[in-house]
Amino acid sequence: MPSAIHHLSLKQKLILFSLLPLLMTAILVLSQMYFLFMEYHNASRNHFAIQATTEINNALHQLNNEYQLSVAPQYSGSPQSLLLAQQNTSAALDKLLSSSALSALIDTDWQLKSGFKTHYQALKYKVQQLNEDSRNKSPSNSTLESYGQLSLQLLQLVELFQRQTTDIQQARSYTEVINLLKNHEFKQNNDNGTDYFLAPNEFSLPELEQLHTQVNAITTDMAHLSHNNQQRALRLLGLYLGLITLTTLVTLWLGHKIVRSFLDKISVIAKDMQRMAKDPSLNIYTQVPGSDELALMAQSLNRMIAERKRSNHALSLAATVFEYSSEGIMVTDANNRIKLVNRAFCQITGYSAEEVTGGSPSMLSSERHPPHFYTAMWDALQQRGSWEGEIWNKRKNGQVYPEYLAITVVRNPEGEIIQYIGLFRDISNRKQNEQKIWYQTNFDSLTGLPNRKLFNERLQHDIQNAQHEGCKLAVMQIDLDQFKYINDVQGHACGDQLLQQVARRLERLTDKQQFVARIGGDGFVMILPRITNELAIEHMANRICEALALPFELSQQQLHISASFGIGVYPEDGADVSTLSRNTEMAMYQAKGAGRNNFKYFTSGMNQRMHSRMQLEQRLRRAVVHNEFSLHYQPIVDMQTGEVNSVEALIRWQDPEFGMIPPEQFISIAEETGLIEPMGEWVLNQAMADLKEWQQSGLLLNLALNVSSRQCVNSRGIGFEQILAECFNRHKINPKNIHIEITESMLMGDATQGLSTLKAIRKLGSEIYMDDFGTGYSSLSYLKQFPISVIKIDRSFVENVLEDNSSANLVKAIVMMGQSLEMKLVAEGIETEAQWHFLQALGCHYGQGYWISKPLPFDELSELLHSKGSLLKVDTQLVACANS
Repeated sequence: MPSAIHHLSLKQKLILFSLLPLLMTAILVLSQMYFLFMEYHNASRNHFAIQATTEINNALHQLNNEYQLSVAPQYSGSPQSLLLAQQNTSAALDKLLSSSALSALIDTDWQLKSGFKTHYQALKYKVQQLNEDSRNKSPSNSTLESYGQLSLQLLQLVELFQRQTTDIQQARSYTEVINLLKNHEFKQNNDNGTDYFLAPNEFSLPELEQLHTQVNAITTDMAHLSHNNQQRALRLLGLYLGLITLTTLVTLWLGHKIVRSFLDKISVIAKDMQRMAKDPSLNIYTQVPGSDELALMAQSLNRMIAERKRSNHALSLAATVFEYSSEGIMVTDANNRIKLVNRAFCQITGYSAEEVTGGSPSMLSSERHPPHFYTAMWDALQQRGSWEGEIWNKRKNGQVYPEYLAITVVRNPEGEIIQYIGLFRDISNRKQNEQKIWYQTNFDSLTGLPNRKLFNERLQHDIQNAQHEGCKLAVMQIDLDQFKYINDVQGHACGDQLLQQVARRLERLTDKQQFVARIGGDGFVMILPRITNELAIEHMANRICEALALPFELSQQQLHISASFGIGVYPEDGADVSTLSRNTEMAMYQAKGAGRNNFKYFTSGMNQRMHSRMQLEQRLRRAVVHNEFSLHYQPIVDMQTGEVNSVEALIRWQDPEFGMIPPEQFISIAEETGLIEPMGEWVLNQAMADLKEWQQSGLLLNLALNVSSRQCVNSRGIGFEQILAECFNRHKINPKNIHIEITESMLMGDATQGLSTLKAIRKLGSEIYMDDFGTGYSSLSYLKQFPISVIKIDRSFVENVLEDNSSANLVKAIVMMGQSLEMKLVAEGIETEAQWHFLQALGCHYGQGYWISKPLPFDELSELLHSKGSLLKVDTQLVACANS
C-alpha cells in the first residue's frame, strides 16, 4: 500500500486524502444505520412474535373453552356448543399454524424455526386427536394428555419468543404474559384413584375470559411499543441517510474547492521549481496569493532561491578561489586517497590532476624526513584536528623543494573523519630570501665576514664552552690606524678594497676553531677559543701585525697601513659577552693612545681610567646645565707693530668640587658626547657679548673663536652658519670682527659639507683660520680648495724651534708656504724673546703666547688693555707686567 501511494500523482493524493474524512464519516454513519436497521429488524421480528403470541393466546383460550365444555361436568353443554368450541379451537390452531407472522418468524430466525419444528407435527396430531375425542362425551385419558401437551408446547413457543427478544421492556411483558398463560396449563389430579387433568385453580369460564382479556391487553401494548420502535428506527434511518447524503455532497464540494486552490498554488510553485532546475541562473520570484501554508511555502521558496543565489555565488567564488589560488590545495578522503586538487597544485608539483586522483600523497614524499616526523604529524591530526609546518616534498621531475603545509581534518556530525584538506605553498623563494636576510643580518656585505651580531652569538657560545670545559679564550679587537684619512684622501672605493684585503689576510690567519668578524667601519674582531698557553695569544698578535704590515696593492699603487688592537681574556677580563667586549675595546683605545701600531692587554687600570672618564662626562653634563663655564682671552699681537690685533676666546670649566679643569681634559669628551653643541653656542653668545662691551668701551678688537667639526653637524639640523648669523644679529656684531678657527680634522671629515660650511661663513664676512697646522694629515690641496685666510703654526713646533733643526726647518717651510699662498701666519706658544725674534725674522705676521700674555678673564684683560692701550711694547718689562 505505501509503495502504491508513492506512485500516485499529487492530485490523486490530494483527492485521496480529501475523501478520507468522507469515507470515515460514511463508515461511521453506515455503522449507525446498520445498528438502526438491526433495531428495526428486531422491532419487526418482535412485532411478528407479538402477533404470534396473540394467536397463541387465542388458541389457548379456545383450547381451554373446549376443555371446559368437554371435560368439566359443571360446564357441560349441548353437543352443538362443544362442536362449536372444537371448531373454534381447530380454527384457532390452524390459524396459528398458518399465520403469516409465525411463518415470517420461522423464515427469519433459524433458532425459532428449529425449536418450532420439534412440536409442529405433534401439534397437528394432537389437534386431530382432540377433534376425534371431542365427539365422545367421555374423553379418554390420552385426550386429556393431548390437551396438556398441546398447552405446554404453546407455552414453550411463547417462552422461545421471550428469549429471542432484545428489548428489556418487551422481555418483561413476555414474562407477564407467560405467567398469565401458565394459568391455562393443565395439571393431573389423582383424587379417588382416578387420573384426569384439571384446569389450574379450577378457573371458571368467566375467569378464563378475564385472563384472555388481560393477555390481549398486554400483547396489544407490546404490539404498540414494537410499532413505535419500528417507526423510530425508520425515522432515524431516514435522518442518517439524509445526513450522509448531505455530508457527501458538502465534502465533495469543499474538497473540490480546496484541492483546486491547492493544486493551482502547487502548480505555480512546481513550474517555477522546474524552470529553476533547468536554468539555475534564472531570477525567479514565485507569487502565490494568500497567507496560508502554500503562500508561506512560496515565500520560503523565494528566500531559498535568494539564498541559493548567494550560496551559488559563494560557491562560485569559492570554486574560483580554489581554482585560481596561488596556494596548492589537495583534498583526500578518510583513507587518505586524493580526490581533488587545484591548478596551483599541478603547477607546483608538476603532476596533472588525472595523475594524482585516487593516489596517495606519499607520492610527493622527498624521503628527507625521518619516520617520527610523520608520526608526530598524524598524532597532531588525530588529537587537534590540524597540523601545519614546513616540509620538504618532491616534484614530478624529482626536484626536492620546501613548502609550508597546513592540513585540516573534516569530520561529520558523528565525529568520524571524512576528509583531509591540505593547503601548501612553495617557499623556495622565501627560503632563499630568508637565507639572504640571515646572511645580510649576520654577515658584512663588503668583506663577507661575520658582523657584530654573529660575533656576539659566537662569543656567547664560546664562553659557554669555555665555562663547561674550564679553559680560557681570548678576544682581539682590531682597529686600522688613520683609515679615515686614507679613505677620504684615496676615495671610498680604495678604502673598500683595503678593508676587503685586510679581511682576507685575517681569515688566512685563523683556523676552523677561530673566528674573525668585522664589527663596523675599520674595526675587526677575532676570537681565539680553548687557549691553553697565553703565549699563543701574543703569537697571534704578532702574526696580525706582520700580516698587516705588508703593503697592500690598491688601484695600481702600494699602500701601507698599521693597526692597533686590544686583547681581552676570559674569564679574567670579563665573564660575559658585554663585559669582555667592552674591556677589549678599552684595551684597543689604550693601544691607539699609546702611539698606534701596537696591541695592549686589558688591565684593571684601564677600567679605572674609563670609570674616571665616565665620571668626568657626568660632571660635564651637569656643568652644561648649571652653566659652570667661563671665557679667558689671550691677546694676538702684530709682530711688526706690537699692537694687539685680536684676542682668542678660550673656554674654562670651574668645577664646584674639583676646581679649574683644563680644556684638554674635557673638549674631546664634549665632542664625542655632542655636548660641544650647547657649549659652542654659549661660547659664541658670551664672546660676542664681551666683544660688544669692548667695542663700546673704545677697544677696537677682533675676536677669534674655535669651532669644532662636530658643531658643523648640528643634531637639530641647523647649519653652523645659521647659528653664527643669529649671534651676529643678536649682539649687533660686524662679521668682519670675528675670526673662525678650525682644525685640520674638520677638513678630513666630510669634505663636501666642510667646504659648504666654510664658504657660508666666509660669505657672512668672517675670516677662516687654520689652527694647529702641521699636526694632522696636512694637504696643500686643502689650503687651495678651502677659503682659508690665516694659518696658525702649532705650539709643538714653536717650543722646539731653537733646539731642534727639524722643527725649525718645518716652521720655515710653513712660513714660506703661507707667504707663497699669500696667507697670513700666526705663531702660537711664544714663550721666550728668542722665539719671538726668530719668528719675527722669518716674516711671521702675528704672535701669541705666554711671553706676550697668558689667557686672562674678561675683567683682567679689559683692565690691562685700558691701562696699556692697544699697543704693547714687546720687552722684558712688558712681559713681567703682563704675567704678574
